[in-house]
Amino acid sequence: MSVHVFRSTYFEAIFVKQPLRVTCSIDQITRERLCRTKFSSLDSFFQGLANCDFGDNRLLRESSSKGLELANNMQSLQRQASLMSGVSQEDATAVDDVNLYERLGYDTFVKLSTNFYNNVYNDDEEWFREIFANSTKDDAIQNQYEFFIQRMGGPSLYSDRKGSPALIGRHGPYSVTQKSAVRWLNHMKSALDDTTEIDTDSKRLLYNFFKHTAFYLVAGKKLVNDHRLVGYGSKHMGRA
Repeated sequence: MSVHVFRSTYFEAIFVKQPLRVTCSIDQITRERLCRTKFSSLDSFFQGLANCDFGDNRLLRESSSKGLELANNMQSLQRQASLMSGVSQEDATAVDDVNLYERLGYDTFVKLSTNFYNNVYNDDEEWFREIFANSTKDDAIQNQYEFFIQRMGGPSLYSDRKGSPALIGRHGPYSVTQKSAVRWLNHMKSALDDTTEIDTDSKRLLYNFFKHTAFYLVAGKKLVNDHRLVGYGSKHMGRA
């Protein structure tokens, strides 16, 4: 039996060049304890792992400690995102209280992303259009709607085709600033309004999620740049 430690959607591509996946043998009691515990968050999982007795297994002990450090960084980014966006974590994650994929359907997310990137590629500011210059509009639309569908409770289309979303890592090559985040959000708000299949409550849920996430990316890029963390936007991860 083995335990795979630390394969977080956000952190695997931000702080390390390869996903930190530790495989080792653990005793029966520890294995049963980890398997039957429902952890409410990434940091609670690592805290539970840190409380286990790994004996002489230095690699797993160190990985558990590193996981706690990175989980703390993630919580810090979430707090910064809430401050910058004005959207609480509770409101940002309210999208998880309902399956928006089942409510809205595949075609609605395709239309939303199409409307959004029509706005983006027709933006009258060259500096903003240049952020997306290395992607075709069709590719950008597909990447986005597949991620949205996956994140909102649908099939794992994005991961099946491109691997882990790892949002901050995949946005590493781009200019992610408060200025660009605000402009991105303006286009997304227009796209939501133009996608008439999306009801008022779903628009509210989606926009809160988008707004918080946009500033999460801003905070994440600043953290990575300030600390010169490796693997950020590295070649193996690819673009969004």
